[in-house]
Order: sequence, then structure tokens, then C-alpha cells
Amino acid sequence: MAKKTDIVKEIDESRAITPSTKRLLQEKADQKDVEGTVSPIEQAVMNMTIASADDFVIAVELGGKIKSAQAFLEEKKSLLMKPLKELVKNTTAMFKPMEDSLDYIERTLKIKMMDFKEEERKKEAQALARVERGTMKPETALAKVEAMTDKTVLSATGAKATETFTTAYEVENVDLIPRQFLVPDMALIKASFKAGTPVAGVREYQKQGISF
Repeated sequence: MAKKTDIVKEIDESRAITPSTKRLLQEKADQKDVEGTVSPIEQAVMNMTIASADDFVIAVELGGKIKSAQAFLEEKKSLLMKPLKELVKNTTAMFKPMEDSLDYIERTLKIKMMDFKEEERKKEAQALARVERGTMKPETALAKVEAMTDKTVLSATGAKATETFTTAYEVENVDLIPRQFLVPDMALIKASFKAGTPVAGVREYQKQGISF
């Protein structure tokens, strides 16, 4: 018969906090810390009116508290997310070479299959042209076409491939594109202004903001 102390020890061990439970409890505690930091600042900002220079100084103080709270929140978030980021990083690195290989061989296979389908279409067109010229019997041409692959092909194991056609667009001559379809490159425009060369049609101005 088991001793009472052994039974108590077994019960205590069964109640031990698992790492996942401990992490969850820590996340809850951190959330409470953040909420306790943010709520008073939020209330103060929502209730304040800036009507004097003294009020403005109070606003500056609140701005400092906001920046401190943001740093506090970022620290808490980083501590919780660091293990998860490491897990994602390591898992991604583990599978990436195989994923890249599969992507490459899939693209390669599809190119070979599309080349074959394109060659079939050429042969079909050639057969029809010969029929029109009278150099091939219609039944011969029909037999050739029927021997070609269908749009959707099934293998013995149930694998399926379907030839698809989707509408795509490519720019052939940018000079012919109407102006309403052109988007200004703001990065190049800013760089031009900074280099001392204004851009026609663009206004440079000082945009108001507050920095804490």
C-alpha cells in the first residue's frame, strides 16, 4: 500500500504548471501591466483641453508618458514573441531548401508541359492547313487531332493537370500609355528636390507634426 506522503507527492506533481500554462499566465500578467499603464494616459488625453501654454506643457508631459508606454509595450511584446519568432525562423530555414526545390521543379515541369501543348497546337494547325490544301485526308487529320492530349488529363493514380488560359497584360511602349494610368514615383521626386532640382507640377511644403 502506498504511503500517504507518496500519494500527496504524486498529486502535487500532477498539478505542476506546464510550460504552456506558465507562458499563458505570464502573458495575462503582462497584458494587465500594459493595460494598467495605458488606461490612465488614455483617460488624461481624452479629458484634456489645450487652452494655454501651461496646458501645452501638460500635453508634452503626456507625450513623454505615451513614448515610455510604447517602449514598455514593445519590450513586453518582444519578450513574448522572441521564442515564437525563433521557432518560425528555424522552421522556415529547415524547410526552405526543399520548398525552393519543389517550386523550381514544378515551374520546370509546367514549362515542359506548356511547350508540348503549344507544339500540339502547331501540329493541329498544320494538319488543318493540309486538309484545306488537299494534301491530307480529313480522316487522317481527325485521327491526328484526336490523338492529342485533352484540356484536362488524368493519370492512373488520379493526378490531374488542366491547361488554363488567363488574361495577362504587359507594357510594350510606356510612351503610348495615357497619363491617367501613370503613377508618379514619389521616391524619385523627393530625391530630385533634395538634390536641388524641383519637379514641375509638384509643390514642396512644410508639413506640420509633433515629435515626442
